[in-house]
Formats: sequence, structure tokens, C-alpha cells
Amino acid sequence: MKIRLLLAAFVLLLVLCGSVFGEGVSSRGPSRSFRRSLISSLPAGIAGGVAGSTGTTLLFPLDAAKTLRQTNPKVYSSLGSSLRALLTTRANKVGVTPATLRRLYSGVGVASFWSFPSSFLYFYTYTAFKGALPLSGPLLHSVSAASGNAVSSIIFVPKEMIKQRSQMTGMKVGECISTIFRDKGLKGFYVSYIPTLFRNVPSAVLRFTIYESLRSNIEAVKSIGVDGGDERGGSGGVMFAVAGGVAGSAASLLTTPLDVLKTRMNTGDFSGVVQCAKYIARNDGMKGLFAGAGARAGWSCAFSAVGFGVFEAVKSALENGSENRNFGRVGVGDGDGVGGNCNCVGGRCELKKLQ
Repeated sequence: MKIRLLLAAFVLLLVLCGSVFGEGVSSRGPSRSFRRSLISSLPAGIAGGVAGSTGTTLLFPLDAAKTLRQTNPKVYSSLGSSLRALLTTRANKVGVTPATLRRLYSGVGVASFWSFPSSFLYFYTYTAFKGALPLSGPLLHSVSAASGNAVSSIIFVPKEMIKQRSQMTGMKVGECISTIFRDKGLKGFYVSYIPTLFRNVPSAVLRFTIYESLRSNIEAVKSIGVDGGDERGGSGGVMFAVAGGVAGSAASLLTTPLDVLKTRMNTGDFSGVVQCAKYIARNDGMKGLFAGAGARAGWSCAFSAVGFGVFEAVKSALENGSENRNFGRVGVGDGDGVGGNCNCVGGRCELKKLQ
């Protein structure tokens, strides 16, 4: 019931945003402008999907260790101790064996596979809203990030549920799915939807606001050629990755209690957020809400650095490829390049704005 109410509220938010958008740009045709934003955001969505899958696969062992630490902070006092536990063999020795590798990567398939559509929806919605809403600055980034998160969580939440159950129990993905569905039905996959939004929306707002601010500074530096590279190359990729790492670690550190609640609800049996929070406070103290804060910040730093770095690189490649294809089609049969959709002056060709 709560999930349906939340989704209904989000749909209402979309309608209200659309109304505001329509009032702000009615003279330009809001529906046409919004459709253009949806189409132009496709490269960003694809780039986001690739970035999400890449980051999830590369950093999955660290994520597994973080999940184990948050599930039982009294037993696992650090990320290192939980990582050693995952690498401990039956002979009570720490080593890399087929069994420990299976434990480290239990659930990686479903996580990586579903990371693509989840991240696609996230970046696609974020970019589409950012290009369509009549807002600016941090407010624009905040609303766009919150919208992208609400949409992508429809896929992200059940994916996280299956992944974390698999990490903690060692069950195969199919077994996890059948167990959850048998015990709680379809709603069992969404028990952490509310705490996930409580965690992800503030985290996304902080992450994207910080990143966009750093990104604008990077673009300003690149535009004057300080990095010595071309407009999209040079050290820009590294700078985007660093900016993503800084934004990710800051956002994750501040929202760790919300992440702990989400993890406990995914791996435990709680009826609601309040019951889960009381249980943690009673058994682990207030510090239990910050279990794994350092590890999570470090993991998020690496994940965001990889994610934003890959995102910018793939998006740039897709946009450049699209521009090159459009350029190759323009002015075909016009000979001197005059007329059609192309203006050529002094050896430089530019696309005319389509009417």
C-alpha cells in the first residue's frame, strides 16, 4: 500500500513539474521541447547503464564485504575483518579458492545485469529532467536527481534485495527469488523501497549537486586549455573521475545511517523502518547506524569515480559518433554545400537549426 501511495505521489510530482514546465515555455511548445529532451538524453542513459554495470562488476567484492559488516557490526568491526571472513576457507585459512571466490561474487550476475537498466533509467531521467525543467543551479540538479532515483528504484530495489540476500546466504539467484516470493510475495522484493528512497534521494541530491559544481569548474578549465588537451580529451577524463569520487564519498558518508537501515531490512525480518531503527539502536547503539561508514565512503568514492569517469567517456563517444553521422548526411547532393541543412563558410560547415 505504501509503495502504491509513493508511486502515485511521484506521478503527481511529474504532472506538477510538467505543468510548471508548460507554463514556463508554452510559447516554444512544451510537449515538443520535452520530447526533444527525452530523445537527446538517450546517449546519457546508455552511458549511465554501461557505467553502472562496469562499476558494479569491478567493485563487487568490496560491496559484499560492506554488506556483511553492516549486517553484523558486532562480529565484523571493520571492512578488513568482513573481507577476511569471506576469504576464509573451511580449513580456517584465508585464501583465494573457488569456494571463497563464489562467496565474494555471490549475486554478481544479477547485480551487474540489472545495474544496466537501473542506471540507464537513473541517468536518462536525470538528464531528461535537467534539460526540460525551467530551473537552474542546485535546485535543478536536486529535482532531476530525485526524479531519476525514484524511477530507477523500481528496478534497483528488488535487484538489491536479491543481491544482498545472495551475498549473506550464499544461495543462488533463482533460489533467492523463489524464497522471497514464497515467503512474502511480490511485495517482498520491495520491503526496503521506502528506506532506499530515504537513503538514495538525499545521497543523489548531494552527489549530483557536488559533481555538477565540480564538473562546471572542470569544463571552465578545459575551455581555456589549462589541461593542455583537446576539449573532450586530455586529462579531462581523470578530472571527471576525481570529481565523481569526491562527490560520491561525501554523499555516502552523510547518508550512512539510511544505508544501514536499508541493508538491515533487506537481510532481516522487520515490519517497518521504525522497528528496524529501534532494533539497531537497542542492540548496537547509535554507532550501529554508522557501521561501515568509512568503508562505504571509500567504496562509494571508487564506485563514483569509475561510474562518472566511464559515464562521461561513453556519453562523449556516443555524442561524437552521432554528430559525425549527422555531418556525413548533411548537404548530400548539394555539391558546394550551400542550401539543404548545411552552411559552409571558409571551409567550416555548420548545421542549420531544423525548423
